[in-house]
Amino acid sequence: MASRLAVIGDPIEHSKSPLLHGAAYEVLGLGWSYERIRVPRHRLNAFVNELDASWRGLSVTMPLKTEAHDVARWRDEASNLTGSTNTLVRSFPGSGSPEDFRGFNTDIAGIVNTLRMLQFSSLESATIVGSGATASSALVALSELGCPRASVVARDVARAHSLVDLGSRIGMSVSVYSLGDLATVPRSRVTVCSIPGSAGVDLSALERADDDLLFDIAYDVWPSANALEWTRSGGIVASGLSMLAAQALIQVRLFVLGDPHTPVDREAAVWRAMCSSVGLDETGRQALSVG
Repeated sequence: MASRLAVIGDPIEHSKSPLLHGAAYEVLGLGWSYERIRVPRHRLNAFVNELDASWRGLSVTMPLKTEAHDVARWRDEASNLTGSTNTLVRSFPGSGSPEDFRGFNTDIAGIVNTLRMLQFSSLESATIVGSGATASSALVALSELGCPRASVVARDVARAHSLVDLGSRIGMSVSVYSLGDLATVPRSRVTVCSIPGSAGVDLSALERADDDLLFDIAYDVWPSANALEWTRSGGIVASGLSMLAAQALIQVRLFVLGDPHTPVDREAAVWRAMCSSVGLDETGRQALSVG
């Protein structure tokens, strides 16, 4: 029976997915392995073709989410909508065929569930910083929460226009701003930042009020300079670990049962163990220690 899993991307050393998945499979009594593997850009197809029958599936992080979309033989609606796939699951675990991977986007559910837990699920507008695959997932997640308008702040304004097109397909109005125009971006109750903290992007010029939320999805540097500054100015900050844990639970369902909607056995205990493994409380809201 297929029992190998991994998170792949580049860089990959920072990923806490092995902690989350390892905790889940320990509670479930499954002797599965889950590791980190560095796979550079443009190498995913070759990597998948080299996998043997022991592989059950893959979690996919940057910069491979678009390549994973192309690799998957079948894709869920969320993947097709965003062009971004972060989970590859063998249709028939234990088979030797590299062509039977199904593709899923669990990032959207991770963002939706986190914002609901934080009680930011009724929004008139939102701000998204970044224009890549995770930004696309954030836009769709906000749409699912009923948000009608979004401001997208991008380092590459031309690239961000794909989000305008996505917005028109899902019934959202999207305006694009450059990083140099932060002071002109309309205030939103929620700002979702998908740019890694290591990029050094300064968001201090964004207009905000007390209790507005910065959802800092990239957790490679934590607390990030933006998270610290946002907190000092009276705002609320959520770590990307909350989203990572929420979407990882959906991945566990997929790897164990093949269905993102069916809870696994003892799922409440699985969730508690996953949160504990990365320093979150049982609600998934507070980062107690992010290491």
